[in-house]
Amino acid sequence: MNLTKLKIIIAREFMSRAKTKTFLLSTLLTPLFIIGITIIPILITTWDSEEEVKSYAVIDSTGRLIHSLTQSSPKKYFDATLQSLDELKELVKSEAIAGIIILDNDVYNGNTDPELIYQTGGISVFGDIRKELNKVWIESHLRAENLSPEIQELLNKRLNIKTSKLTESGSTKEENQFASFGLAYVMAFTIYMALFGYGAIIMRSVLEEKTSRIVEIIISSVKPIELMIGKVLGVGMLGLVQLITWVVMYTGISAIAAPLYLLFAGKQMAETVASIPAEAAVPFTLPELGFGYILLFLIYYLLGYIMYSSLFAAVGSAADAESDVQHFMFPIMIFIIIPMILLSKVATEPNSVFAIASSIFPLFSPILMVTRLGVTNVPWWEVTLSIVLMLAMTFFLIWIAARIYRVGILMYGKKPTYKELAKWIMYK
Repeated sequence: MNLTKLKIIIAREFMSRAKTKTFLLSTLLTPLFIIGITIIPILITTWDSEEEVKSYAVIDSTGRLIHSLTQSSPKKYFDATLQSLDELKELVKSEAIAGIIILDNDVYNGNTDPELIYQTGGISVFGDIRKELNKVWIESHLRAENLSPEIQELLNKRLNIKTSKLTESGSTKEENQFASFGLAYVMAFTIYMALFGYGAIIMRSVLEEKTSRIVEIIISSVKPIELMIGKVLGVGMLGLVQLITWVVMYTGISAIAAPLYLLFAGKQMAETVASIPAEAAVPFTLPELGFGYILLFLIYYLLGYIMYSSLFAAVGSAADAESDVQHFMFPIMIFIIIPMILLSKVATEPNSVFAIASSIFPLFSPILMVTRLGVTNVPWWEVTLSIVLMLAMTFFLIWIAARIYRVGILMYGKKPTYKELAKWIMYK
């Protein structure tokens, strides 16, 4: 293999795409887009909370819940026990009130659920009403047992778990498990999209050169395997630059996310935080990306990308038109999609035998091992074994892809079968 020619191919594949507006815009705007779809809904929720509180009529035939309910939210609930149900329904129709809540002895005794009559509403509204009714209902039963206010408060209190991860050095580091799960999912999804996105770029590039007959001129100067590997590495470097840029932007954004959020949320956010009990408060932080995790993420990305991109290049060389590639892409897509199906199971039980075995399997490792590394401490031997197996699988798939590529790029006019592809691999 001529390294000088290989460098030229890599540089050409890299520079021809790095200078495009599509690459520059996607590199810079993708992180901002993700932040936007995360923060904007929160800001919208904050703004919505400033709207006028809608009132609900409460018909409490027991007389045991209405007092506490109206005291907890005087603007939201009012006593309508003595009013006619038909009159109240007319008020709901005219939107003078938001709805009617009916409480009776069966509700108080826990034999049936409260009834809410409404015309318009939403899931969040009904969830708040359910939460407030449950609180008042529990407190009423606790008072009926003549329990002291201190005991009532203790029974109503809910404990949170403060999670701390034990490091290899024996020290502990406080960590938000939900944030870690979210980060692991994002990183795994990034690799998933990269495998599909950059693999498709290589496949189309090979197909375009083949259909335009440019490849016949190119291979007069370089070997087919040099051309294939140069394409894979050139586009891979492009993806690596993009990922590193995203990681740097993520690191910077994580440092300024909380101040910016508080700046935009303003007074309403401050009031919301102040209303949360100290034991339930969770700081608004993004999980940290440790150097070790970033390094392993890049290793798994590169090996996974080279494995699958080689196969995409082989598929592009075997087809005469883009419509023909679907037949050969299905087996490749299956091995990329299955890890995403298993992702939730692996993330919630990262130390199970199933999670360990599936994350070590080389075709699943790029996605599933990155997920496990984000949510738990993975033993070094598992990481080492998965990387060794991925290296072996990468060389094996490159060998297969190169055997198909050398024949496919010069084969025209016939759609090959899997049996013929197997023959191409065995050609000497």
